[in-house]
Amino acid sequence: MADFALWAVAAEPAFGVAPGPFLESYDRNRDRADEIALEANRIAEIIAGIVPQSGEWSGTATELLDALNGRVDDDTRRTRDWPKSPQAMGNVMRRLAPNLRSVEIAVRFERPGGKRRVITLERVGKRPSLLSQRHLSVTTMTAPPLPNLMTVCPSLPCWMKRGHRECDA
Repeated sequence: MADFALWAVAAEPAFGVAPGPFLESYDRNRDRADEIALEANRIAEIIAGIVPQSGEWSGTATELLDALNGRVDDDTRRTRDWPKSPQAMGNVMRRLAPNLRSVEIAVRFERPGGKRRVITLERVGKRPSLLSQRHLSVTTMTAPPLPNLMTVCPSLPCWMKRGHRECDA
């Protein structure tokens, strides 16, 4: 997505948009998507309580599942979306990892010297927004000049073409 965002920012001037609004909106949408995913998943809420404020939790998927099971009631464990096996727990963690990163919890999957698979949950700093990364990436890159949209694709909707006769009327 970072490449997409870079190109969208590079195209802002061609559409007569001041630099910045796209990335601000994109960052807000990413943050909101993370919030929704975390609010909708009971496991994410419990994981935030397992990881100490400035530390880490480390163990196998079995140990993580046991730790989570110890924090919920039987009704929650019986729900369809609650992981029933260590494999299911690992799958849930892989799906939640990007969302947990937004609340400063990094998820690492390791196999330190052997067969045992370890999941490490660690408190880290907030992920940088694309807006804060923009200064480094956009200012160090020169984009080629954008072609005139009228000549490239005459079938574009008129709202995408500045100076289109029907839109200017």
